[in-house]
Amino acid sequence: MDFISAQEQRTLIENHINFAKWVVNGIASGFSPRTQRNHYDAMLSEAFLALVAAAKRFNPAKNIKFSTYAGLWIRSYIHQYFCTLPKEMGYGAAITACGEDQPIDFLEQLPSKVIDGWDEEEWQQMLRCLPHRSKRIIELRYRIGLTLQETAANLGITRERVRQLENKALTRILDYGTIPEAP
Repeated sequence: MDFISAQEQRTLIENHINFAKWVVNGIASGFSPRTQRNHYDAMLSEAFLALVAAAKRFNPAKNIKFSTYAGLWIRSYIHQYFCTLPKEMGYGAAITACGEDQPIDFLEQLPSKVIDGWDEEEWQQMLRCLPHRSKRIIELRYRIGLTLQETAANLGITRERVRQLENKALTRILDYGTIPEAP
């Protein structure tokens, strides 16, 4: 299912290594210093594995920026890493939404949906639970593929505020369970 050549995949990976580190740093900043020390290298490894997986599955014909696509894969891989840790250590399901009791995991579902593309009805179903500005942010970031900076400029707010609203919207979508199932 390779949409681009091995050389193009290698180029994408090489050009986005710093992006993967940036995503890991953003995720790690939400954890305690102890967790950062104990798991930073593992998160970085997961990020690089996700970058390779994203490059193999990336389809430029879908008109989605690779950084947006890869970021979803990186977050999903890191999420799965924490789900595999034992609860007794204070990780795993204790700090992340893991396990079969979660009907749909947004971070796992979205990459496959990005590959196949959602139709208009599925987008409307997903966005139904969001306030207007959050809907707009999700559409600009994931449907159109704008960067944080471009989205911020479009809405007249800061990049940080876009990031905050995006995270809140993704959490709300997951909580409401309105993600259409992957084919």
